[in-house]
Amino acid sequence: MRITDRLLVDKVLGNIQRNESRLSTIQDQVSTGRRISMPSDDPTGAVRSLTLRSNDDETQQARLNLDLASGWLNATDTALQDVNSVVQRARELAVQGANETLSQQETGALSTEVDQLIGHVLQLANSRSGDRYIFGGFNTKSQSFDLLDLNGQVTNDPAAATAWQYNGDNGDIQRAVAPGVKLGVNVTGDRVFPQAFDVLIGIRDDLRNRSQQSLSEDRLDELDSVHDDILDALGEVGAKGSRLDVTKRQLSAQHLNDSGLISQTEDVDMSEAIIHLSAQQAALQASLATGARVIQPKLMDFLR
Repeated sequence: MRITDRLLVDKVLGNIQRNESRLSTIQDQVSTGRRISMPSDDPTGAVRSLTLRSNDDETQQARLNLDLASGWLNATDTALQDVNSVVQRARELAVQGANETLSQQETGALSTEVDQLIGHVLQLANSRSGDRYIFGGFNTKSQSFDLLDLNGQVTNDPAAATAWQYNGDNGDIQRAVAPGVKLGVNVTGDRVFPQAFDVLIGIRDDLRNRSQQSLSEDRLDELDSVHDDILDALGEVGAKGSRLDVTKRQLSAQHLNDSGLISQTEDVDMSEAIIHLSAQQAALQASLATGARVIQPKLMDFLR
């Protein structure tokens, strides 16, 4: 085969262009730290990277849902703990009120404090996590409980309250706290608060009427029952919280593992890339020098 000047020049230029292209690729890898910038760089690695990123996105969404669920459960736990404190205080007032030596004025003062406890329980029954009421089941947009007066009308005055009204339902709010795993995160208000309102209103009325026998025989047993209901709800919330803690640790470990695999797949070995960069720079310089030697005499011959 006859090697013409044109063929020789084209071959030299082709080698130079290939070396420049390789050098540009390695320079991009060193500057970005990424081995795969487009699928054509490594089709198999690109597919694996997309799969890993999809899994990690799912894990991150689960972590976000888990944080929301934890916030909801924490708000529920705080509210129930406070209701339990109210029940303990109501017990103290009931025991004091059962003392037949107290005057009307003294039992009246105790009943006034119970009114404040009723108002506080109403506030706790309408607790929110963010902008959502936590004790209304699926009805999270409007407050869960109202107090009613003798005429059955909603009242904001605990002293006028004779009954209560539940505005929610028994809906079980589920959160996806891990891929393929859902957990109910709410406690519906009808499990605790109706009993709490009833016994507090009963204690208040007994104090007003100086019904010491009712206070000592009936109300204390009712308070025990409410206390048991609260403990049951708190136990459920605590168990779910513990499960979320374990799941959160698992998701964090999964995220670290996925991040490591993504880095292994996409990122360049910087020390190795720098070595390749130096070698490619040397190769380009060599191809340029070779080209100058090959092409220059031909041009000089042409000029002569």
